Amino acid sequence: MILVVLTIRPMTEDDLDQVMELENAIFSSPWRRSFFGSDIVRPAGCSIVAESNGRVLGYAVAWGTGEVHLANLAVAPTERGQGIGHRLMDEVFAFGRSHNVVSIYLEVRQSNTIARQFYARLGFVPVYVRKGYYDNGEDAVVMEKEM
Repeated sequence: MILVVLTIRPMTEDDLDQVMELENAIFSSPWRRSFFGSDIVRPAGCSIVAESNGRVLGYAVAWGTGEVHLANLAVAPTERGQGIGHRLMDEVFAFGRSHNVVSIYLEVRQSNTIARQFYARLGFVPVYVRKGYYDNGEDAVVMEKEM
């Protein structure tokens, strides 16, 4: 059996090629590289990667004071179900606690049942729907977790 060591650490410019590779493979409306570049230097931000042996397996981007917006979370499809998303979210929660936030919120595609269930298991509840939020006209479910 091979022991895999997973490290959660701040995202850097050096990670962006791998982050973009995952972003483009996972999302139908991927973020631009410049979005990630801006977020890694955001003063009240949390941009992190989960990596093992130099390979980025997932990432999360969140920001805010008072309340935190989870803007992006992704785990490589081949690595899902191994707790990587939970580890990334633990860091986002720690970021929120360190900034004394009241709540964390996010948007998720209404059709993304797996993600909505994942967030619900973490204590997020749906609070409203943003009609036509995504490029293809799909609605977003806004979910919130009180800290």
